[in-house]
Amino acid sequence: MSQLRGPTRRAFGSVSSPLVVAISLSIAALAAGCHSKRAAKAPERQPVAEAEGGKCGKVSSAELAESGLLEGRLKIMAPKGAGTEPREHDVMGAPRSPQEESRLKADADGQSLAILAEEIFQLDPERAEVEGDAIVKPKSLVDEAGSYFKAVYGSSGELDIEAVKVKQGEVRAVFARPKEVKVADGADSALVLAMLVSLPDATLQRVSFHVTPGLVGEAAGCGKYAEYLAKTIAVGDRKLDRAGGTQTLDALGQSVSIDVPKGYTLVKQPGPDFDTWRAVKLRTLGNYQGSLALSIDTHPDKSPPKGRDKLKRPLLGKKVEWRGERSGKGGLLVATAPLGTLPATGEEAVKPGKGKRGSAKGKTVFLQVAIKATRDGAYLDELLKIAESVTKKKK
Repeated sequence: MSQLRGPTRRAFGSVSSPLVVAISLSIAALAAGCHSKRAAKAPERQPVAEAEGGKCGKVSSAELAESGLLEGRLKIMAPKGAGTEPREHDVMGAPRSPQEESRLKADADGQSLAILAEEIFQLDPERAEVEGDAIVKPKSLVDEAGSYFKAVYGSSGELDIEAVKVKQGEVRAVFARPKEVKVADGADSALVLAMLVSLPDATLQRVSFHVTPGLVGEAAGCGKYAEYLAKTIAVGDRKLDRAGGTQTLDALGQSVSIDVPKGYTLVKQPGPDFDTWRAVKLRTLGNYQGSLALSIDTHPDKSPPKGRDKLKRPLLGKKVEWRGERSGKGGLLVATAPLGTLPATGEEAVKPGKGKRGSAKGKTVFLQVAIKATRDGAYLDELLKIAESVTKKKK
């Protein structure tokens, strides 16, 4: 069942199930690699932590290897052997798309370092033109980063914000260093460093470094070690598609098309028995406005969203009821419509009948669309127009 969820700050534990409006890491228990044996007459390699003065338990004694983040959007040097997989999620939910969130985790001697990366779908105000209707008029990336980090990591206490040069000159970075490294209430790890990464295409990513409680006593060394890794961040091969155009979405034997405006990006989140796509308009940092989420599901959440507003607007070429709440500052609206029937699979496809394995033909597949605008009622109308472009495609 597709559900709406909010962001989580847990680095090692589970994420909650996703809500239809906004999309919604199991621990990769791979040990960090050991030093390779030195060749004859070759000088012995020094561990990075010792060379840079940033010891972080035995995690920092591993050699480094290049690793990818966000399915190739970023590259970083990380402990050799660090594993990557999404955080745990509710059985009724789904992991976030690896294009939206990814995690590297290095284990050594019962302690761990996690590197979380997230595509935040916002733009560097020094590399992208600030929109004429922008509510926030940022002067610099550093200025706006302070407010952003405070909103995301408020439970981690005070943060020192600083623009920092990284090894790849075309990448810009802003670091947020906690003045006190601690495990916040309800958390399973401690933040030692966070950073905003600005790529040449003006898009921003958030990368953060977390340690298990047993390493908090080495906070200073872990912070230095995290900074060493952070400064190796580099541009990956994958580009974020913001060209727009008609996109085809396939799931559960159904196919729909949607007209995505230029400047938006579309991200798919596969679920266990449903798929969700989210369309997000990229705007300058501090001006995120909301998004559109579309799910193809046999068990959509049909409980009405909070609010008493109702309106009739087209979906799949027919007028349907949208329910929720709207105002001059935005709102939330949800609509659900039947899309087709689930194709039979397994034995059921060969010989229909009770007690056969496979999915039963005739089960209704629904299209559910949820739009959320957080600041501007006009943007809710813009999302409604995008929703109206969704049409069913014939197989």
